[in-house]
Amino acid sequence: MRSVSISKNRTFVLVALLLTLAVTAIVIAGCGSGSAPTLTKLSPTTGVNGAQVTISGTGFGSDQGHGFVKFGNAKGGIVSWADTKITVQVPAKIKEGQCDVRVTVDSGSVSPPSQYLVAATTTPVNPTTTPTTPTGPTFPTTPTTPTTPTTPTTPPTSQTQLQVIYTYTKANNISTIGVNGQQLQITLYKTSQTDPNWELWQMPLGQGQDVHYFLLHKENGAWVVRGDFFKNGSPQTFGAPSDLTITQ
Repeated sequence: MRSVSISKNRTFVLVALLLTLAVTAIVIAGCGSGSAPTLTKLSPTTGVNGAQVTISGTGFGSDQGHGFVKFGNAKGGIVSWADTKITVQVPAKIKEGQCDVRVTVDSGSVSPPSQYLVAATTTPVNPTTTPTTPTGPTFPTTPTTPTTPTTPTTPPTSQTQLQVIYTYTKANNISTIGVNGQQLQITLYKTSQTDPNWELWQMPLGQGQDVHYFLLHKENGAWVVRGDFFKNGSPQTFGAPSDLTITQ
């Protein structure tokens, strides 16, 4: 009877040990089941600082959480985040040339790198107005009817605003050069009907990309840039009248 009891105890211990090993294997497998995200496409694959890039792939997660995108060692500005697509801005201070783009998801997993070319930017030339050379007085030989003096030519209003915008972009490292190396066009988008001292200017970044907006306000007779933003921004954040809105 004693030998039967010992045999049963040994069988019980062996079964318990096997169950413990099985549970441990399941836990370890569960902890390592998370796979790294993958990048399948960058669109476009080249652009200047501040340009937007769409990253297609898998395993990004439906929410950004603590996730981020790096161009080399610099983090890009996240515009939107979905499980298979991320829209991000190229960092403003990254140097031109090839760099690795990696996505780090909320869990900490990092994707393999994908190549992106940061294009060179140039400083735009501020528009200027050639001053009119004044003419000397005319001395008629016979009395004539006085003529109305010519009104001095005033530079167009748009040039004054453009100069302010170019100064602002240079001070804030905002590129005004497109992916193709051409100067981006900055035009008046809308003027407030309730207060004409507020204007909204636009700079399209290229086909299929976002639009950069600049909010201007005339203060003490001089135009100043109150803020800049993209399509998802709001002029009212910077104190603009309610009728100055962006039509999507």
